[in-house]
Amino acid sequence: MLLTLALAALTAPVLQDPAPAPEPAAEAPAPDPFAPKPITAIDVYGTLQASGGVAEALVRARAELAVGDLTDFDREAVEARLRELEGVRDVSVMTVLMPGAAVVMIGVDTPKSPRLALLPEPTGEQRLPAEMLQAYERASDLLMEGILSGEGGEDVVEGYSVPRYGPLAEAEAQLRELTLAQPDRVRGVLAASADASHRAVAAKALAYLPDKAAVVRGLSGSMLDPDPSVRNNAVRALSIFADWVVDLEAGPERERMVALLGEHLSVAPLVTMLSSFEWTDRNKSAALLARLVELPLANVHAAVRANGMVALGEMATWSSRGHALFSTRILANLAGRDVDEAFAADKAAREAGTLDAFVAELARAAEAAGQASEPIER
Repeated sequence: MLLTLALAALTAPVLQDPAPAPEPAAEAPAPDPFAPKPITAIDVYGTLQASGGVAEALVRARAELAVGDLTDFDREAVEARLRELEGVRDVSVMTVLMPGAAVVMIGVDTPKSPRLALLPEPTGEQRLPAEMLQAYERASDLLMEGILSGEGGEDVVEGYSVPRYGPLAEAEAQLRELTLAQPDRVRGVLAASADASHRAVAAKALAYLPDKAAVVRGLSGSMLDPDPSVRNNAVRALSIFADWVVDLEAGPERERMVALLGEHLSVAPLVTMLSSFEWTDRNKSAALLARLVELPLANVHAAVRANGMVALGEMATWSSRGHALFSTRILANLAGRDVDEAFAADKAAREAGTLDAFVAELARAAEAAGQASEPIER
């Protein structure tokens, strides 16, 4: 290392070594996005499906969690306690992390809750190459990093998402490149592989294919996969595709895409997912239905009104507003109201502490609009 010499004083007859420079301050380590965080809210859902069979207050008490507790609690122990409650068939406890927030979601399944008719477990030997799995795992790790850094947004291009967080975009670009090089293999894994982790990656990757008919067919066929991670990725990919279709200009391409959705998507399972005790089922089905209600598809409105209103009312009051607004969007469309105005009213109601009353009124308006109109026909 070069040493810089300096004059000690104007009267000094010789040059002297300068005083040692202070050591540079060590950079603070980057915060760990997966480090335990204080719980900011606890939401319970599914109890309304029980017609009084399980009280929400009892669920909250037995969970033994409180706002301010850290997110590194023993999830399995909480679920075990909740399963001991009379009338509880199953439970799901998960933590949803966002910038500045950590919301614990407790889902309750009872004998009266609607059940998804899931597909049988596939038994095929198809597998994805290791580099695809590695690209997916890297993207999964970077996803939370991007969300917690405030860069969790994405753009929709040709029916699939492109993250705005640079490192995540690079990882997903690699996954897309690998998918385009072997589309038949990806389709085969999604349809038949016995390994659910490979099917989950394939469900994410399939959306990159330019053959949109193959994309919609493949993803629709995986909406009822027995593994929740596969369902999550498939329905999320379909919601992004539907988002793209909604924004297409009127014309032959948009009509063709709407027709694809109408031909291959079954609305009934999506509506049942709204009442699932699995948070990912509820969240992703709401995201997809929030776009489908904006398209000219037959009987979507009627199906949601018939079997989804209780769940939508629960979800629209979730503490995680970004996830709750999917349900608010659905209810606003069913009620024939401007979505932006409904979002503004939701924000005002949350600030005023009148959210429950706002959601109840919006749900009543959605029900009334259905009684006054015929189902939308495609």
